[in-house]
Amino acid sequence: MPPVVAAVGAFVGGLSAAAGVGGALSLAGLAAGGAYATGASIGFAIGGFITAIGGVGTLVSLGLGVASLAFGRTSQPSVAPAALPSSQTQISRAAVGYRRKGWGKLRGGGHLVFQSVKANTTVFPGQSGNNMSMVVAVADGPVNAITNWYIDGSEVQVDGSLNVTTSQYSGKAKFAYRLGTDSQTAFSELTSEFGGEVDSDWRGLGTAMILARFLCDNNTFNMIPNGIRTEISAVAEYSTVYDPRDASTAYSANAALVIRDQLTAGPLENGHNIPVEFIDDDHETYGFKAQANLADVQVDGPEATTRAQWELHGWNNYGETPAATLQRMFESCDTRLVLTSNGKIGLALGGWIEPTVTLTGDHITKLKRTEGKYEADQATVIKSRYLSPAHGYIEQDAIEYEHASFAELGRKVKSLDFIMAADHGQCRHLQKIGAGRINTPTSLEVRTNIYGLAILGERYISVRYGDIDSSFEIVGDPVMTFDQEGVVNGVEFAAIALTQAEVTYDETTEGVAPPEVQPDPDNDLTPDAPTLAVSVTDATATCSISGQSNANYHVVRYRVDNEDIPQTYGNYAYATMEPGVTAIDIPLAATTRYQFQVKAVTASGLQSPYEPNPAIDRTTS
Repeated sequence: MPPVVAAVGAFVGGLSAAAGVGGALSLAGLAAGGAYATGASIGFAIGGFITAIGGVGTLVSLGLGVASLAFGRTSQPSVAPAALPSSQTQISRAAVGYRRKGWGKLRGGGHLVFQSVKANTTVFPGQSGNNMSMVVAVADGPVNAITNWYIDGSEVQVDGSLNVTTSQYSGKAKFAYRLGTDSQTAFSELTSEFGGEVDSDWRGLGTAMILARFLCDNNTFNMIPNGIRTEISAVAEYSTVYDPRDASTAYSANAALVIRDQLTAGPLENGHNIPVEFIDDDHETYGFKAQANLADVQVDGPEATTRAQWELHGWNNYGETPAATLQRMFESCDTRLVLTSNGKIGLALGGWIEPTVTLTGDHITKLKRTEGKYEADQATVIKSRYLSPAHGYIEQDAIEYEHASFAELGRKVKSLDFIMAADHGQCRHLQKIGAGRINTPTSLEVRTNIYGLAILGERYISVRYGDIDSSFEIVGDPVMTFDQEGVVNGVEFAAIALTQAEVTYDETTEGVAPPEVQPDPDNDLTPDAPTLAVSVTDATATCSISGQSNANYHVVRYRVDNEDIPQTYGNYAYATMEPGVTAIDIPLAATTRYQFQVKAVTASGLQSPYEPNPAIDRTTS
């Protein structure tokens, strides 16, 4: 049996099974008899899901709708200011609170649910004054862990008892927290000091909360100049997610698992409420197990680091539609949903998938071909924002991506934001794919006969028709076609030329350093760069550091010192030293002059500038 025929049979059989239909896929078959009745709840549940997120809301079009959600577009809606990560770090003091859920590692403020002052407190040993206490509801729980603390936008250090030890607040500020479990208790720190206002019923079940206490005395406004409007926030590892690979539930930013969590979450979590029996965990290519493995693949990251290939870190604001959250997820890992041959919902994360379906003149009944782009649709430069831990877990402008067409067409800018991508390398990969789509040389509108159904559930296909012989990405909503009897006889779809080279990404050859973090002179935690010494033996440089903190990472950057080469981000290579390491050997080219600098990076992402400046020069032999 030709592969295209087998694919059609598998798809139709799977869709019919999902719908409770045993016969041929047709409107008449779906509309008649007890078979439809047994599958009706499935059809309406998934159909409603598709309608909610903008796909095709009929059971017959199920495979088409879920396959095309938010995918293959060359533009995207602007991100609402309220959805930006920086907005989520602030405290809301409105009378009516809001709810939200987070995935991955984020910094959140939240909704102020309690604030009061206790006169003549004894909370701070050896200090006299008043106790100003604030409780902020951060997000729906349970939250896995809280890792870092911020006051008025600057990170502060705490000891094991959550006393703030940063000099400005030392001895005068304390934190406490609840992770949002169903068994958590009220803050004893509140019930003891504010018993007239707070009792043991103030548990906040299912809500992650942080409590901040400040000593208010004659120097209060030197410590917290904003007084009662002081901002507090915390970095946390947010929601736990279910992993079908080992049936565990644990914290993870794995993109496939996060998307699965949003699809199956109920209305109370602003999810899509898809029954788990409709989720395909087991398909060998598009099942969530396989895609979770793909997301976990370790790839090169910026500055000689490694990263998981696809992660998601972001918020689900319950004031938005579930579709808005899912849209940001898809954009931040270049993802689409597919209907698998098992008749269930599968996933296709970003990256190249070798086409298994080839359409030829035997399958295509009509084809419209467009070459090039209108000038208004061209873009040679992609500007993007991503979530930057190094900048305090807020959105940050990525380094601009220039497409190869820049030299010919000049600077034409388009913005594509990926604010649930928390790694500059992941953002650059997405910029590259977006630039490839926008600058596609060929767009097709295709109608096929029945054998064209093989494209359903596929992301990339090959087309060999006339002088066309290339790989294409299916975009938009494919539409089934029917004969006069209501029986499916083909499919119509749009596609753009996109090759493996335009989709794959190699940080070692295509990457650039992320935007540098400007040191905050007012933050005691901003590290100092260590002293760098460089010695050269033959073609090897030994870089040694001194005066460093053994708790920090250190990154050495180096490049050829050549006035004929533009000194841009892309000219650097990097070597990373783990905490406690004080020297590293770097192999270099012979008889070449190099420049060397080093920076310190804390575990939370605070960075020193690269030092020394000017850089150290050394020449290999």
